Amino acid sequence: MFENPGGKIKAASILMFWLVAITSVILAFVLGIEKSGYGYYARTEFNAAIFFGFLIGGPLVAYISTLFLVGFGELVENSELVLASQLKQQETMKAHAMIANSDDTIPSTPNNSLKVHPQSSAAQKNKNKRIHKCQNCGMMVSVNPCPKCGFDNPQEATDTVRLFKCPKCQKISKTIPCSHCGYDATEFD
Repeated sequence: MFENPGGKIKAASILMFWLVAITSVILAFVLGIEKSGYGYYARTEFNAAIFFGFLIGGPLVAYISTLFLVGFGELVENSELVLASQLKQQETMKAHAMIANSDDTIPSTPNNSLKVHPQSSAAQKNKNKRIHKCQNCGMMVSVNPCPKCGFDNPQEATDTVRLFKCPKCQKISKTIPCSHCGYDATEFD
C-alpha cells in the first residue's frame, strides 16, 4: 500500500488532471450558457467570461498543478534511487577500506605455515583475512556477494588470493619470501 510513493503520486496527479479538465469543460457549458425565463419568453444568455474561464482556465490550472505534483513524484522516486546508490557506494567504500587497512593484517599463507612476529599484536587480531577477485567486475573484495556489482561468487574459495604483511618492509605481498624485499617470513618461531 505504501510502496513506490513517487509513482503513486504521479499517477494520482495525472488522474486528477483529467478529472479537473473534464469537469471544467462541462462546467463551462453549464454555467456559461444560462437560460432565463419560462415558456415563450425563455432566453438563452451567453456569459463569455464564465464560459472561456472554465473552458481554458480550468484545464490550464489543472495542468500547471499537475506539473508540480508530477515533479514532486519524480523527486521522491529519484531520492529512493539516490539512497540505494549511496548505500551501495558505502558498501563498496567499506570493502575498499578493508583492503586498504589490510596493512594491519597478516593472513596465513596457502599452506598455513606463516608465523606471526611476536611484536605484531595488531596483526594477530586480524589474521586470516581473505581477499578475492570478483568474477563479474574484477574488483578485489573481501566479502561475498560483491558490494560493487552484487555478483555472488560461488567459487570464492578457489579464487582467493592470500596476502600477508612482510615484517621487515611492512608491505603487502602475495608470495613467501616477500616479493618486495625477499625476506622469508617463515623463519620466525
